[in-house]
Amino acid sequence: MHVYITSVWSGEIISTDEMKYPAWYDQRSIPFERLMLGDKEWLPRVLSGEKGIVRAEFGPHQQSLVGEVRFEPVDSFEEE
Repeated sequence: MHVYITSVWSGEIISTDEMKYPAWYDQRSIPFERLMLGDKEWLPRVLSGEKGIVRAEFGPHQQSLVGEVRFEPVDSFEEE
């Protein structure tokens, strides 16, 4: 997946099949316990301005992590 961070937004967020109940959160009150496993490992780094490639392997039904979440810092991303 790709994650994009923005400080300006216009419009309304909407539900999709992939995200049923989207919501806005202040960075200081992100409910990490409700996010996917491993998100608490990389999301704070991204929110602090770091760019990186994250690798996480999930077990069946994404209910467990296989190994550790890896964060590889990068200066920029290659264009596809």
